Amino acid sequence: MMLERGRYTSGRIALANLSASIDGLERDRLEGAAFDSLLALSKHLFLRGGLLGRIADHDRAESIATEAVDLSPGSARALYLRAQIAGRFHCFGKAKALLDQALASGHSKQEIDVETAALLQATGHYDEALVLRAELAKHDPGINTLGGLATLLAEMDQWDAAEACYSAALDADDGVSPLFLARNCSSNGE
Repeated sequence: MMLERGRYTSGRIALANLSASIDGLERDRLEGAAFDSLLALSKHLFLRGGLLGRIADHDRAESIATEAVDLSPGSARALYLRAQIAGRFHCFGKAKALLDQALASGHSKQEIDVETAALLQATGHYDEALVLRAELAKHDPGINTLGGLATLLAEMDQWDAAEACYSAALDADDGVSPLFLARNCSSNGE
């Protein structure tokens, strides 16, 4: 599958912008950033770490996420964030338990379903993940949901369906950054 030339910003420029955003969020953190800023910093660090293979970014992202959780440890958002971190570091049982707690505390069922599908996929429960990912893509056909479904279908060796989902994900993407395309169509959509 080929992308049309010029559709997305240069990868170098996008990475420079991402690093500039990280720097700005780091400055905010030093001035006493709130949960949302810390969460954004953590996500940016995880993204850059994943794209560049930088373990130091992953370690820093985990530390910043923990700092965010410490601001409101029992909130539904904090529980969800803890579940995401546990899943990212392959603590799947812990992640599932935290997702259940986050849902019971009022976190968005759709976000819980996205993370649950990623856990099911990561642990080889493809049929269960497929049900969730297909439902998510049906209700919100965007790059995140279609990219996650495409990746799952590829893991299940359903190449024609995966290709169709990848194409649909590209068609649904109205952004200009290639970073989110890389994140959503190369992993399990995390």
